[in-house]
Parts: sequence; C-alpha cells; structure tokens
Amino acid sequence: MVRRFNAMVERPFLILADDVGLGKSFQVGTAMEARKRRGEVWRVLIVAKASLHYNWRYEIHKHTFQKAVVIDGTQKKRHKTILRSSYYK
Repeated sequence: MVRRFNAMVERPFLILADDVGLGKSFQVGTAMEARKRRGEVWRVLIVAKASLHYNWRYEIHKHTFQKAVVIDGTQKKRHKTILRSSYYK
C-alpha cells in the first residue's frame, strides 16, 4: 500500500486498477490531499462506474479534509452541479 501511495504522490499521472476492497479510495484520497498541500494540484477528477460515485465521495470525506463533488445525471443536472460547485467559482 505504501508503494502505491508513494507512486501517486511522485508521478504526474497514474492509473490505479486494483481489485475490490484493497483501499483504492483511501490511497487516492490521501495521496491527492498530500499533493494538494504541496501545491501541486488544485482539483482531481476521479472516473468511476456510476454505482460507485457516492461511495468514492463518502470515502474521500471520511479519510481526508477535502471536498468531493459527484457530477452525474442528465447533462442539465451535471451542468447545474458544476456551476454550483465552489471548485468553479
């Protein structure tokens, strides 16, 4: 787990495709928080299948101090969510 965390902090991009239950959301959340604290990233896009969107948001809120916004639904709903999000103001 430490090797994957270090790889996410050190590399400009990385695809993490482990099996279910190995702590991907925890590793990604904490690594991105570390990079944000170092001023290397401002926001992060996580692409996941629709059934996991809210689980990822929950895990990010649980393990980090970062805000996570789920952008899903119809095109109109996604657009409205983006406009309301503080990330885009």
